[in-house]
Amino acid sequence: MQQASSRLPAPDENGLRIFKNRHFVDVEVEGGNGLQTVMVEFDTRLDTYRAKSPHEQGAFGPPLYRSAAGGVWSLSKPSTYFDSNRYTVAHLPDAQGYYGVSLRSSPFNTPESGFAFRDEQHRWVRVDPAQARGDTSGPLNLTQWTDGDIWKLYRIHGPEILVFRAEVQKTGKVPLWVKRFEEPADHLYVTDSLKWVYPQHSFAERAKLLRSYNLSENQQTRLRQDLESGQMPEWAEQHKLLTQNKGDDQRFKLIAEELEPFILRLRNEGDYYDNRLNPRERYTEEFFDEYLQYAGYQRNLHGALYRTDIPSMFRGDHRTPLELARDRRMIHLKGNATGSTTRRGFSVTFSLGNAIGYKEHLGGYEHPLEYNSQANLYPARGSDSDSTVTEGNRDGSESDSDSSFVFDDAKDYPALRRNQRQGFIYAIDTRGIEVVPGWENVRLNRTGIQFDPDDLEGRISMPTRGISAERLWLVNSELSRAARVDDIYGQAGADADAIERATWAGDNMVVSYRKEVIPGEGDGIFHIPITRYDQLIDEVAASGKPVLELPKDVEVFANDIVWPVPEHYRT
Repeated sequence: MQQASSRLPAPDENGLRIFKNRHFVDVEVEGGNGLQTVMVEFDTRLDTYRAKSPHEQGAFGPPLYRSAAGGVWSLSKPSTYFDSNRYTVAHLPDAQGYYGVSLRSSPFNTPESGFAFRDEQHRWVRVDPAQARGDTSGPLNLTQWTDGDIWKLYRIHGPEILVFRAEVQKTGKVPLWVKRFEEPADHLYVTDSLKWVYPQHSFAERAKLLRSYNLSENQQTRLRQDLESGQMPEWAEQHKLLTQNKGDDQRFKLIAEELEPFILRLRNEGDYYDNRLNPRERYTEEFFDEYLQYAGYQRNLHGALYRTDIPSMFRGDHRTPLELARDRRMIHLKGNATGSTTRRGFSVTFSLGNAIGYKEHLGGYEHPLEYNSQANLYPARGSDSDSTVTEGNRDGSESDSDSSFVFDDAKDYPALRRNQRQGFIYAIDTRGIEVVPGWENVRLNRTGIQFDPDDLEGRISMPTRGISAERLWLVNSELSRAARVDDIYGQAGADADAIERATWAGDNMVVSYRKEVIPGEGDGIFHIPITRYDQLIDEVAASGKPVLELPKDVEVFANDIVWPVPEHYRT
């Protein structure tokens, strides 16, 4: 090509510059970088002009198409689209990959109004299958490729497909005048490329073949380029053999480098994390499951993935630390779903900040304030709300607990905590406890389980006796410090009952305010309420007993917790 030249005659009514019986056109350079003038020759097969080398007889370049402006030509073929408001498209393509299109108002079984291919923007491009057939009396070139296959890889249709087939059949190579569509997803791009290596395979068969190599995302990006040679490279074959060697843990090196940060972000961000990456699409089921086991996951009787090495989970709840310390545990209550954990599931969150929402809803139980304590099996009586409370067992039966905890089956007792407004956030020591992470199961587990998680939800497999008080730490209002409920109860001493009854009566237990200045324009001044429970946590710290110090002004997640005490022997 050469720059558009003023030495040539101006374009005629057909957009052609004619000089010494040669034809030239001005082509718009991709990217909007001006015009270039190129010699052309008409190709009757494509019914348009194509770039032509003045030095190579019969050598054609890419087809060119006249733009609406008239005097300028383009490498891009103009497309027309079906209006989705007027037309309906068949759910499945025909044998050559064409989708039938009909007017929405057409009666049932009316012949198609036309045919379409779908582009990367999910638009339906109007195409004519007859133009891609040519002379039907002879054999079809490149028979293992459908027109839809060719469109998918090269975005050509009509007579261009006919010429493409003929040139590939003749040379065994992809013509230089076609341009590969740059599918952004590497695994889809590579699966399409394998059509040249395994032309007899369907897309599903090629996808399965690619998975057998167990390639990481970075390896598939590399393969995207290396497959241009027309065969699977040696490094990919060697990696495949390595992943099949069960005696060599090095086979997990690359998948671990890819998935360890992915899993942590998935755990901390949940449904908010980029959902375009689906690791299961790139690995065989056997290899992927073996990696999950290597990475620390186990499976319970429901097929759910769980871990026992997550240090902490967080819970917003209506139960006071004083009640939990007296009972020596936090027990399972109605409102927690089952079917995903070995024992009864207990909903918790991976994010300390996310626990605030659960705290404000007092844990999300069924009418939690209708019961004076977690030991009550039946709701209290004596208010207009009684009719809305479900009759019957709240949590199971006394046999569900060990002998050290006795449920109260009284029914006609006075309600004491219906006015409670304050909730609590607990950091739960989950070392050695089964935790089923919600979004890790959604994205990593090939087994469907009964768990439709909230944004950052996990579930603890609740032991029969409940979670021991030694594992329960109350977090203060500023989310900066936590202390064990046992130590808080001991610090409250003789005031414990009065503090709890005031909480039940609706007192938020604010005893003072701390002034805080937020630097910046206007220097905002805030008064942070300090509750009696916050005071107790600080008093526990001052007494020399262990407290959990939490970083301020940053998000805190389960894996960030480093406990100041050894793991307790009892769940």
